[in-house]
Amino acid sequence: MAVFQLGHSAFIPHANTRFFDGTLTDQFWLDATAAWLPISDAVLLVRGWADSEGTLGEIRLARELGVPVFTSVEAMEEYLRVTDA
Repeated sequence: MAVFQLGHSAFIPHANTRFFDGTLTDQFWLDATAAWLPISDAVLLVRGWADSEGTLGEIRLARELGVPVFTSVEAMEEYLRVTDA
């Protein structure tokens, strides 16, 4: 919610798959999420990220692509404020 309140939009991978109940493989969803990273301004990690193999892979890919990764809304907000200026 905080990202939207700052005037940005967000792609939320786990919300994207909520009602599919295993109809597609985990790898399908990991690949779909990875497709968004090249056009992303930043990645914001949420509680539990360190326990998610998918998230750890997304972090690695984001860093390879030069997409900054943040653990707090405040740090991301400051980065976006500077880069949007």
